[in-house]
Amino acid sequence: MHTKDTVLVTRETISNLEMKLPSQQFLRIHRSYIINLSKTDSYTNEFIEIEKNAIPISRTYKENVLKKLNGNSLK
Repeated sequence: MHTKDTVLVTRETISNLEMKLPSQQFLRIHRSYIINLSKTDSYTNEFIEIEKNAIPISRTYKENVLKKLNGNSLK
């Protein structure tokens, strides 16, 4: 997990983390990535940008991700 100040390592699976996180605030965008929606700077159909880092949106999650992002107002 990446936070603003540090990187945390856990043995928890990403699926278990996804179930524990509030779905209003966090979104799975790839089999390897869950993002905090409030930290999103911008997005395209292929990437989400958070603090100048482009994080890929996988084909598996793309439809759900774009529905959620188009329904939310971003900064």
